[in-house]
Amino acid sequence: MKKTDMIVIGGGVSGMISAIAAAKRGKKVTLLRYGLGAFEIGGGLIDIMAHPQDKKVCSTIKHSMDKIGEEHPYRKLGLPAIEEAVQFFLELSKEENFAYEGSTEKLHWVPTAVGTMKPTGLHTKTFNGQILKDADTIYLVDFKGLKDYYAKLTEKNLRKIFGEDKAYKVVTVDPHMEEAVGGRDIMIMDIARWLDTPEGLAECSKQLKHLVKANAAIVFPQVLGTKPDYTVYETLKAELQCELTETLSIPPSAAGMRLSEMLHNCARKYGVKIIENAKVIDSIVEDDVCEAVVVSGVGKEHTYYGEQFVLATGGFYGSGLDVLGVKKINEPIFDLPINFATNTEKWGNLELFSEEKQPFAMAGIQVDSKMHPLNHKGEQILKNVFVVGRNLSGYDFAFEKSGNGVALASAHQVATAVVGVEQNV
Repeated sequence: MKKTDMIVIGGGVSGMISAIAAAKRGKKVTLLRYGLGAFEIGGGLIDIMAHPQDKKVCSTIKHSMDKIGEEHPYRKLGLPAIEEAVQFFLELSKEENFAYEGSTEKLHWVPTAVGTMKPTGLHTKTFNGQILKDADTIYLVDFKGLKDYYAKLTEKNLRKIFGEDKAYKVVTVDPHMEEAVGGRDIMIMDIARWLDTPEGLAECSKQLKHLVKANAAIVFPQVLGTKPDYTVYETLKAELQCELTETLSIPPSAAGMRLSEMLHNCARKYGVKIIENAKVIDSIVEDDVCEAVVVSGVGKEHTYYGEQFVLATGGFYGSGLDVLGVKKINEPIFDLPINFATNTEKWGNLELFSEEKQPFAMAGIQVDSKMHPLNHKGEQILKNVFVVGRNLSGYDFAFEKSGNGVALASAHQVATAVVGVEQNV
């Protein structure tokens, strides 16, 4: 029987960071993934915190630790651990030549496809809302045939935010790809892949040179390449002599796929063994210690043995938590106890755009400061199991704008805890 130092279940942000952070510390890591996580629907940003209490308060996590509940994952972690995780990610992205920017001290505002501004924590250079505030002229780039992006709507709402004293103009680039896509609608990823090619990038630059003047701000849909590098961004910025920004848009997310590829490249570099299409269906536990997990396969099951296990299965959104009837939420692999309101009438707010957090989103697994799961009495269970990301209870990631921040911080804490435990043995 061969054991791995750490087995990570789940391949989203929390799973990938757990695996990479442990592997960088010399651990042998196997990552079991079933699907691509939420990268394709995410914006490629690391939201850390924007709304700790309500929509009226907008603040960074550094300045709002006293405004979040005692059961919030950030309160379990503490600010120093969060800041350490942020620094780890910033250094990791720099190491991969796809440097992110930001901190726990300041919010960064990113334009969306509908012309609003969204707060975030860590971001790539391709999202730069500040240029819209500084510029006298703002160009909004549309692409002929592009589905689900309306530059006129973006322009209309940006005018409301930044005022009428600026000049706004929508310009259209023709990618000439109707034949290439076989008559179907042209999507964001089609344009991004076109710009990945030298020919597409050159043609886009050529057309825009006739449409824009230098020293302006240019707003693009989320199309500045699919690769985790700044080739498209830097080339267009230099050729056009303008500042550029992308907008957040509906899935699939080109920026999310850039982040996914960057993390996968890094994981493989540090020796993480990634098992694809691995659906974990059960665990083998003896005396409060997990010995192995069971994975369904084609025609038979496979058993993976490990010293430590990380549950990063994505909560409700990744089938990491299942709702069974009106009064039962189940964690299907370890059968961990779930913290949630038993009165179903209190599971949600009736308003779609509520000014309060959604109770159902706060459901999850309670943990201690090292991310070990706890029972309803607050006692540690399963000594070598850790829980990260959206499986955690006590926070509403969508309301707070804290999803990837909690994923990053909890995942980094697990790697730190595992190494610390083994050093003390």
